[in-house]
Amino acid sequence: MEEIKEKSIIYLERSEIQFENDCSLSKIAHKIKVHHYRLSYVLNTKFSKSFSEFINELRIEKAQELLSNKYNNITISSIAFECGYNSLSTFNGAFKKITGTTPSKFRML
Repeated sequence: MEEIKEKSIIYLERSEIQFENDCSLSKIAHKIKVHHYRLSYVLNTKFSKSFSEFINELRIEKAQELLSNKYNNITISSIAFECGYNSLSTFNGAFKKITGTTPSKFRML
């Protein structure tokens, strides 16, 4: 299990697949050559998160970095799409769920 955990972390860091809007558990499992049930089990036991929670946290972490940069003029919708979300409302919901605030309020902090 530790090997799968390490492989998945390394793959996610190098490929940034989590920011693609078609990112899936099966796609990542295939790339690191493990069965998707096994990867799901590792995420649930080693990280205490479902696949979607795990990916959303990575995406929102990147969004926070982009929103924190006071010198960029990237729109919130552009950040949402860059982080792998297909819609602004889904991004806003995920952002608020994880951070407790909206992207626009976060940007003003």
